[in-house]
This record gives sequence, structure tokens and C-alpha cells, in this order.
Amino acid sequence: MSETNKGGRPTKSIDWTVVEQMLKAGSSGGAVADFFGMNRDHFYRRVRQEKNVHLSLWQAQCKAFTRHSLRVAQIKEALGYEYEKTETIYETLPDGSRVAVGSRVTKLYHPPSASMLIFLGKNMLAQSDKPELNGNSEGVFGKVPHYRFVGDDDE
Repeated sequence: MSETNKGGRPTKSIDWTVVEQMLKAGSSGGAVADFFGMNRDHFYRRVRQEKNVHLSLWQAQCKAFTRHSLRVAQIKEALGYEYEKTETIYETLPDGSRVAVGSRVTKLYHPPSASMLIFLGKNMLAQSDKPELNGNSEGVFGKVPHYRFVGDDDE
């Protein structure tokens, strides 16, 4: 028997990378414990002991990370982005084998997404398709005054 396990069942192995991936994907602590085939209370205790954090705090951190990552991906999709694609150039030798002789880098562009821009405008900036009307149908900005500009003919 090991020093940490003084009898009883053998200690189950926990892959903490998998736990974090599951928490980032929105899995509950109970679902993670079930995945590893262990009692929920035992799993929560192991998290406190081995990761030195309460599971609820770790879940909140993972959820915040996921929300941030989604926002970044949505904004990137909305605004468009550039990226590079690297291709290896091969030469075929007389014996039929191929050998790498160089590489080619191509700059590519992903265009902005109008639908994502609209979605983000509505959800992050409270924009809407229809102007709000007040009681006298003047619109959000009120009644637009009639201005006369210098040089306008007197009528």
C-alpha cells in the first residue's frame, strides 16, 4: 500500500487535463466524477487536495474562459482576419521517393461576416433593426429641425 492510500480501494487516476476540458465545455462536477467512475464527494475532495481549489471556483474560471474565447472568436469572425498557410514543396526522385525541397507561404484572408456583425451589434451594443418611437412618432432622436444653410435662396 502507498503512503497516501492506507487501505480500502486503490486510488483512481484522474487526468486533470480532461477534467479541465470537460469543465470548459460546461460539464458539471457530478458529470466529471461519473466520467471517472468515482463518488462525487470523493471527486470534490480530490480536487481540493490535489488542485488546491474548490470545484465551484474552478468551474467558474473555466466558464469565464470559455465565454471569453467565444467572444473573441465571434469578434474575429465578424471583423474578418488574415492567416498564413504553409505548404511543403516536394520533388520526386528517379527512384520514386519524394524529398522536401522547400516551402511556400500563402497569405489568406477570411472576409468579415455581416450576419455576425449584426448579431454582435444587437447583443453587445443593444442595436436594433427598428427605431424606437416615442408617443408622438418622432423617433429616438426626436423631431429633426429644418435648417437653412448659408447660400440657400430666400423663399
